[in-house]
Amino acid sequence: MQLEMEIPNNAKVDYYRKWYIKHPNHLKTVSQRAQPFLYLITEEIEARDLPLELALLPIVESSFDAFAYSHGSAAGLWQFVPATGKAFGLDQTYWFDGSSQAQLTYLAVMESIRTTLNRTFFMGLFDYECHYAKYTHGDFYKKHVDAFKGRSNRVFTSVLYLNTPNKGGELVIYKPKSKVVEVSISPEAGTLVLFESERFVHEVLPAVDNRYSIAGWFRKNASISGIVDPPR
Repeated sequence: MQLEMEIPNNAKVDYYRKWYIKHPNHLKTVSQRAQPFLYLITEEIEARDLPLELALLPIVESSFDAFAYSHGSAAGLWQFVPATGKAFGLDQTYWFDGSSQAQLTYLAVMESIRTTLNRTFFMGLFDYECHYAKYTHGDFYKKHVDAFKGRSNRVFTSVLYLNTPNKGGELVIYKPKSKVVEVSISPEAGTLVLFESERFVHEVLPAVDNRYSIAGWFRKNASISGIVDPPR
């Protein structure tokens, strides 16, 4: 199914049409970002007999950045706000915003690590973002990488454990391009784990006891075509 509608003679529509024509590199980058998602999106759209043009909506909403986050608290490819996400049963993520002294203290520690990594290894890390993570009984996270190669600005992943469960919730990190386990880490309060976001596939095994942590990412500057990323 395709959407049929007249293109309105509207100044704003004309402005953005010219903008996209003037910035072809932006669309090239967005196309690369879209590759991991487009097949699934189009499959779901076709299954519901909806207009295929809806698959292109994230170009406008988030530039197909799965980690996009706006000052209005909209997040992800589709830029759902918390109320909409709750209505559709989506997970809610509590991102750090520096609103408490505890957050400010933690962010200051991460800033020190970011500065040290840049000075020592010339990493060019530009920013750090993080959120609280809670796993209750049975919760898990299947195998994944935190950054698609060349398509994300996440460079290093960090996990700080806030409690010590008696059982479950282990973080399993695999050797690069292998199914062999590199290390299995049991949650222990105060332990900080740091690894390359693009390089290591990892998973969180099912929790038995409640598991609390702070998940975060050191990021590089991926600004393109006048769009600042990370956003300020």
